[in-house]
Amino acid sequence: MILSSTGIAGLVCKLEDLINYKAKDLVQEIIDNHIACMQSKPSMSQIRAWVDEIIKLRAAVRQLPEEFLDLDVVFEYRIPTSLKCDRFIYPDVLIVSYRKIMVLEFKQLDASVEKVFGGEATKYKRHLKDNHPECKKMRIRTYMVLTKEKTDFKKFYDFSFHGNKCRYTQISCNLLAEEIYHWFEKWYDTYNDFDDWLRATWIF
Repeated sequence: MILSSTGIAGLVCKLEDLINYKAKDLVQEIIDNHIACMQSKPSMSQIRAWVDEIIKLRAAVRQLPEEFLDLDVVFEYRIPTSLKCDRFIYPDVLIVSYRKIMVLEFKQLDASVEKVFGGEATKYKRHLKDNHPECKKMRIRTYMVLTKEKTDFKKFYDFSFHGNKCRYTQISCNLLAEEIYHWFEKWYDTYNDFDDWLRATWIF
């Protein structure tokens, strides 16, 4: 079984695992590790959100070429935000190759909700880029995925965060496979030992 859980992430697997294993088994892996890490049970709304994320990702993965299926996926990666590592943020999903990262934050909204998530989107990228030693050399792109939008929706937002200009993209699930393909096209080589990436020592 390729699936692996760690004390760092909610779930670590390959893209191919999202279509090779049942959604309920994947969600249970996330729940079990959440309990181990947080010492508390997730809320029902959080569990429903994980189910929705996996269903939407599975649909996108089925549209990708076979060579993309070895890309690493991390649910609920634990990102420290302070030197003491006593505060954390948790992006919904990271898709990681040797040179690139795609950060996905899922929102159960449609495009009619004019809400900008700039701070939420860019803080993940900033902490990865500034404090994770392996990410300093990597290119990172951040997306807000609107799970209730039925059209082919895509919109860019430019955002200033602590004086740094950042961009993130809101998309509908219809375009998720296309965005994964174009971001990792020709750059889908993976880490020989992804566990080293997961357990890297954060630098502040």
